Amino acid sequence: MILALACALAFPGCNFLKPERRCAPPCPESLTDPVDGTRNSNAPSAELFRQLADGLQGPSRPMPDGSRMYNVLAISGGGKFGAYSAGVLGGWTESGNRPSFDVVTGVSTGAIVAVFAFLGPKYDDTVKRFYTTVTDKDIYRKKPLPFALLGDSLASSEPLKRGIERAVTPELIADLAQAHAEGRRLLIGTTNLDTKRLAVWDVSAIAAGDRCDKHELISKIILASTSVPGQFPPVKFDVTVNGVRYTELHGDGGASSEVFVRLAHLNVPLEQLRAGPRPLVGSNIYAIVSGKVFAEPKCVNPNLFGILGGAITSLVSAMTQNDLLRIYTLSLLTGMQFQFTALRQDFVDDGGPLKFEPLMLARLYEEGRRVGLQGGRGPDWRTQPPAVLRHEQVVPRTGTEFEGR
Repeated sequence: MILALACALAFPGCNFLKPERRCAPPCPESLTDPVDGTRNSNAPSAELFRQLADGLQGPSRPMPDGSRMYNVLAISGGGKFGAYSAGVLGGWTESGNRPSFDVVTGVSTGAIVAVFAFLGPKYDDTVKRFYTTVTDKDIYRKKPLPFALLGDSLASSEPLKRGIERAVTPELIADLAQAHAEGRRLLIGTTNLDTKRLAVWDVSAIAAGDRCDKHELISKIILASTSVPGQFPPVKFDVTVNGVRYTELHGDGGASSEVFVRLAHLNVPLEQLRAGPRPLVGSNIYAIVSGKVFAEPKCVNPNLFGILGGAITSLVSAMTQNDLLRIYTLSLLTGMQFQFTALRQDFVDDGGPLKFEPLMLARLYEEGRRVGLQGGRGPDWRTQPPAVLRHEQVVPRTGTEFEGR
């Protein structure tokens, strides 16, 4: 054991610690269409993006009669804070103002919430139970330290895997397929650890396809998206490119993007696109942040793990803010209304994102429900991206002496 550890530290290429596998080409996402019938052939992506570019060069025109508005929902990662997102959806339903979503996206814990959000209020009780009754043992099982150091993760995600497989029922798959037939799309993001890029999976198309392993594949996609690198092991996907079989490793989608939007999957009629620039004026982009937009200030222990932990937390927070700004910019290009909500900054939390305690989860859910309900009005959305309000901006320092306001 000691010799193996020494080899792992001194010679990263020690092959007896990691089995050989055939890695896929550099970027499978850029290859031609899939051959398993999951391509969305009705998404006029090239035409849509041309219209977005044209929108920068001229004023908006009224949408043609009969045009419809679209609703896009994006849900971020955040571990246990997915309970907040689940609560927002529950309260939104109670308000009577929750729309049906044309496209729903999710990464990490948001991938789980996204599945149920996409399928509508019918699954509100399911997602509530999922996020208010679990404990750590229902999500992961810690590994003995020597095995963790020599393996691919600190913990096993087997309990979470079993929970996801139970949640992905034949009825749920049938409902996903029906939604796909209606022209709606569910997109889940994972991180391809080989290409270091976001991989976007059209889960609704997979459910509507004729593959016999759709239950296994959908479950694996959700598990991969929630597999925090280092904490949980990556998920293996066997893929075939040009007739050659490869194995990809995928992990937490939040390692590539904390929250994302893909408008090319909107089934916008061509006559609406041809009506002029900014054909999506009047439509909505909603984003739910599973947690706080700004990381909680905390005195960092001046040791290796304390410093690394602080840096990673800062990185995730900055990525969330940047992703929201990117979506806001997209809304300006398209004329869509940008709206987002996040856990309030003064909410008191007594543990990290992977600390699953039913009492705290219930508090997070009820906070989300309160925000989603807002006295029957629906969520009190924020319409500007983070870090634009004065109290959120960083003021350049001119010294080391400060006075409070």
